[in-house]
Amino acid sequence: MAQRHSITRPFGALLGVCLLSGCISTKSYVDPKLNDMSWSAIQAPAQVHEVGLQVEFFRNGERYPRADETARGAFERALQKSGVVALQSADAGSKLRISIDNIADIGDAMKKGIGTGLTFGGKGSTVVDAYRITIAYEHDGQTLEKSYDHALHTTVGNAEPVTDAIPMTPVQAFDQVIEDAVIHFLHDAQAQQLLVLQMQAVPYRG
Repeated sequence: MAQRHSITRPFGALLGVCLLSGCISTKSYVDPKLNDMSWSAIQAPAQVHEVGLQVEFFRNGERYPRADETARGAFERALQKSGVVALQSADAGSKLRISIDNIADIGDAMKKGIGTGLTFGGKGSTVVDAYRITIAYEHDGQTLEKSYDHALHTTVGNAEPVTDAIPMTPVQAFDQVIEDAVIHFLHDAQAQQLLVLQMQAVPYRG
């Protein structure tokens, strides 16, 4: 049971429905709102940029530090995949400060969980975990800050998918949400000539 709770920490609505349905069967789908860009839109510099990383997780606007580690892990994986930055200690000269706010109607999710649990999954539920992801890059006394809205949709029990996206586990879907935001931020930063030092045309090799 402890492992199940650890997995669902970044997902407020999913956690709510799982607590009362037992998570009979779940499939998560990444919202298509940020699927217009892939790693091919990012140019890899000849030399990576060393940055410190700070990640804070919120739930409905309130700090939820229990999910900090999970969220940080997702950002670290995405940034490593980018080939643009190398993570250093928190006191590095350049920094990425990231906050992610999980916006979820947990009360509604728990009501759905009751119905799903009582029917042993026959009455499926669909819940949405929305995210406001804010990324700030601080370098040489200047700061670029951007916010991105994203979401994942999760079906529990016998419920129809709500998007045409590929079904994933909740953890895989959360990682994709973070990756989408990182791709858009790096693209926006490079459009402003940030994170482009010693740029050369190197295609992404992920």
